[in-house]
Amino acid sequence: MLRRIEEWFLVIFLSAMSLLGFYQVVTRYVFTSIGMPWIEELIRHLFVAISFIGAAVVTRKKDHPSLEMLAEFLPHRMKPYHQVYSDVCAVVFSIAASITSFQLLLKQRALHILTSGTRIPMYVLTIPIVLGFLLITYYLMVDLIKVFRQIFKGRDEGQR
Repeated sequence: MLRRIEEWFLVIFLSAMSLLGFYQVVTRYVFTSIGMPWIEELIRHLFVAISFIGAAVVTRKKDHPSLEMLAEFLPHRMKPYHQVYSDVCAVVFSIAASITSFQLLLKQRALHILTSGTRIPMYVLTIPIVLGFLLITYYLMVDLIKVFRQIFKGRDEGQR
């Protein structure tokens, strides 16, 4: 369910970004008008939202960059421990980023900050950043649990 929501979010936002960008180019270069200045700002905000939700999708699929080069040189039995270390570091970072971005959202809301072109409350545009970091944290924790199960399963089989 969550996967479908993420993917639809990305499809809708990427489609909107592409159509708005196309419209802006056509009005600027074909009709030689300035176009709508707020479109560029909206495209930027859509790009940020796509980036953070997309980062969560990449984390779920385990396609994110990690220290794989080091893992290649480790013995097979040490690879799960490397994965734990890598995931714990990423979880600590993503929790810190979640907290910091949520604090930023609260400050933006309290100060009633609006964007210059679209006049959208800035905190609304920070929501995908917070959600992205929370989803990254969730997917990393799920992966960490799987790795711990793998480690403990290996220990149990080794004791038999």
